[in-house]
Amino acid sequence: MNTKPRKNELSLMNVTLCFFVIFIHAASTAVSSADRTSAEYAILLTVWKYCSCAVPGFIFLAGLKLSLGLEKPFSYPKYLLGRVKRVLIPYIIAVIVYTLYFCARGYAVFTPIGFISELLIGNTCAHFYFVVTIMQFYLTAPLWRALARRLDSGVRVAAALVASYFLMLIFGQYLADFLYIFDQSRVFAYADRVFTTYLFWWVAGLAAGRYYESFRAEASRSLLPASLLFALGALLDGFLNYIHMTGRATVWWLDTAHSFYIFTAILFLYALAVRLSDSRLPELLSPIDRASYSIYLWHPLSLYVADSLTARLGDVSLTAALAIRLAFGFIVTIGLCCAVGFASDRLKCRLKPSGK
Repeated sequence: MNTKPRKNELSLMNVTLCFFVIFIHAASTAVSSADRTSAEYAILLTVWKYCSCAVPGFIFLAGLKLSLGLEKPFSYPKYLLGRVKRVLIPYIIAVIVYTLYFCARGYAVFTPIGFISELLIGNTCAHFYFVVTIMQFYLTAPLWRALARRLDSGVRVAAALVASYFLMLIFGQYLADFLYIFDQSRVFAYADRVFTTYLFWWVAGLAAGRYYESFRAEASRSLLPASLLFALGALLDGFLNYIHMTGRATVWWLDTAHSFYIFTAILFLYALAVRLSDSRLPELLSPIDRASYSIYLWHPLSLYVADSLTARLGDVSLTAALAIRLAFGFIVTIGLCCAVGFASDRLKCRLKPSGK
């Protein structure tokens, strides 16, 4: 059984972000189909958009965890092997299963070249881009460990954060525009899975892990200011998204406002998780935390099943369809993934030689 200790606040934040991802995908159909003049749409759109801090949050946590182990012995081959076992192989299995499902349903036609291409790009299913992105950070782990070691003063941390933010804009958000300068015959469509698109969140995680105890203590003391900052970011982001999506105004700088919201959301979620870390909540949510990657990989498949069920039921309201998707996304996926994780741990215990 996996008994590796986990920091409660990181586990709580991880589970929260996992819930956000499920909601994003479960509610996507309702958001795209709802009446944009209705109050329901305003509420649904706002919550849906708020949950989009999940991927930057995951990137932040991954960078933090890498930096936390800075003083421990590090073997790059062993590190990569661990990521291959825990991240890459489950991803490949998921890609195979999704491909078989799409082909069986007539949504796609299998070709070896197409399969390999989608595997490498993360195009088999919309959420797989995250795996492609995080693997780029894992592959370059020695570089990030070297950077984290050099974050040995407040000035260097500030410089790294500022530099990474602007590099993220130029070679992430505007990467397609940058590449277009050199080849105007095509537009690069995969900036969302290039690691530079999330560089600031990763470097912020490295900095937080480098000074973790101080960072944690300050977060514990700063829940109120973090909450107020989050409220500002959320109100601004919610308002701008609503007027933009409903056509009331064109907010061309919406991504900048949303980045500010993400920043405030990560600070707030972490500070809240620290405050709740001594409660019983981490223990209760521990199975979900340990199964979170499996939940991430498999929850869209549950949603496809939910859509098939909805289609068989016939004329189903948008609210009912959303309820079915939420039930399959949260209850079915989490239940099955936690059950499989529990069974796997039990099997490992039984197969483990006695006395070891």
